[in-house]
Amino acid sequence: MELMVHRRLLKDDGFGVDEALNELEFGKGLRVRGRHFFTFGSIKDGDNIPRASKIRRGIVQQKVLAPWVFLADASSKENAFDKLKGNLKSEFSPVTHDLPEQVQILTLERWGDNHVLLRLEHILEVSEGGVVQKIDVRGLFVGLGLRIEEFKEMTLAGNSKLDEGYRMQWTAGGCLSGLDNCELIEKPPRDGKAGPDRVDLWPMEIRTFIVNVE
Repeated sequence: MELMVHRRLLKDDGFGVDEALNELEFGKGLRVRGRHFFTFGSIKDGDNIPRASKIRRGIVQQKVLAPWVFLADASSKENAFDKLKGNLKSEFSPVTHDLPEQVQILTLERWGDNHVLLRLEHILEVSEGGVVQKIDVRGLFVGLGLRIEEFKEMTLAGNSKLDEGYRMQWTAGGCLSGLDNCELIEKPPRDGKAGPDRVDLWPMEIRTFIVNVE
């Protein structure tokens, strides 16, 4: 196994830069530190043995989307733990039921008066064991005391309705050249439009919605 994070040369290697690639930090050679995570599992799902690629994807999600930590001066009276504990809610989730393991909320953002931008993402590929997931969106807003009045699917950017968006049409025959496992990119036709009671997500798919709530 070979890992190259940074290259340091004390002499010109003659590849056109005309100088040594000697990058310094505070007068010393630059150092890069990182962490590596190794996963062990089966090539495909088995009895009580999770797929290694699925474990890896879970670790990536945990590291990239790790919780933010905020610190304050605990010695001040305003930040006294007993006072904060009584005035602030330390834990809250609007989700009244668990999302499927393969699905995450990518965006939940206020989008003008009484509107919310919602993006749902399927985090697994077909080769990682990803399958179609069905989500009931109404349950995401019950905990906020909100009722869905209108539910519109948008383009990924959220700036136009999906059925009004224009996509370039490419001429391609069969499998794209140089692409292996073409069956992994085939996607069956959808069973009607998405609604708040049911949103279907295919492996690695992201769907964007504008939700009007009351």
